[in-house]
Amino acid sequence: MARFGTPRARLSAGLTCAVLALAGCGGGGDAEADSGLGTLRVVLSEGQSLPFIAAEAGNSLGVWEGTGLKVETFAATSSTVGPAMASGEAEISVQAGNKAAADIISGVKAKVAAGILQPWEQYIVAGKTSGATKPADLKGKSIGISGFGSAGHFATLKMAESLGWKDSDYKIVQMGSLKALLAGLQRGTIQAFVWSLEPALTAEHDGYGVVMGSVAEMVGPNVFEAISVRDDVAKERPEAVKAFFEGYFKAVKILQDDPSKAVDIMVEDWKNDPDTAKRSVDAIVPLLSPDGKIPEENLKGLADAVRVTVKDAGDFDTSSMYRYWQDIG
Repeated sequence: MARFGTPRARLSAGLTCAVLALAGCGGGGDAEADSGLGTLRVVLSEGQSLPFIAAEAGNSLGVWEGTGLKVETFAATSSTVGPAMASGEAEISVQAGNKAAADIISGVKAKVAAGILQPWEQYIVAGKTSGATKPADLKGKSIGISGFGSAGHFATLKMAESLGWKDSDYKIVQMGSLKALLAGLQRGTIQAFVWSLEPALTAEHDGYGVVMGSVAEMVGPNVFEAISVRDDVAKERPEAVKAFFEGYFKAVKILQDDPSKAVDIMVEDWKNDPDTAKRSVDAIVPLLSPDGKIPEENLKGLADAVRVTVKDAGDFDTSSMYRYWQDIG
């Protein structure tokens, strides 16, 4: 679920905390000064996103209580997650799998440690005024993406490929953010975009969007959303990293055992429409990985996603970018 803004060399921790924080950010040098396992800062490529709910709501669910670990989460964009990791402002990232791999190719010293949502469960949503009722109707239309190399960009390319379109059969428009995509759909600047389910259902609920199904079968086995860990943190603080993942997957189990908790978070904390929240939770929460293990065929699909979305990616091996969290330390 990649969401691009304008790339920049470094993400300011102060700006991130003041404007985008989901929980208070701490200074990088203070992590080891805390008691127990210290603090791990987790950067999300989008806040209040259902595929990331176990990470974002982990503190409210109490999954790290008593572990000696403090977890702080903050939201950025896909283009700023990599800089946040590279600069040391975050130890762990939560973002689209293809973007995590692309960040590693670009020089971020990290490894994918877990898959969050492995089916590419993004949905096509068209503007009501476009007249489209099925994906094939979007031929000749402008399709929005948050940014090049994003999950939505890859899904759009796979959709076009599955429909047999040439590059000239549609136009890709970079919009920069989910908010801009929704506004563009309302104004008619774009006629469709591909995103996770809850914003698509929100557009439909508000009367200006039509949800036309998932792209999961068009994409095939892959790693839609993933968690990465900086190499130095995995080496120097393996117990803290493992405590994070144990708590994260405890949160997944809590939400899968009682999906109403996820609905409550979406409605009460994130201010989603109750029907949209329930429909989204029913579709997505059961698909969250219970342990994060990524099968070989999904790693191969991830490699394809990177080759499609990263120009001149060159030779790389996604298996070398993956180190399962239970094998850390």
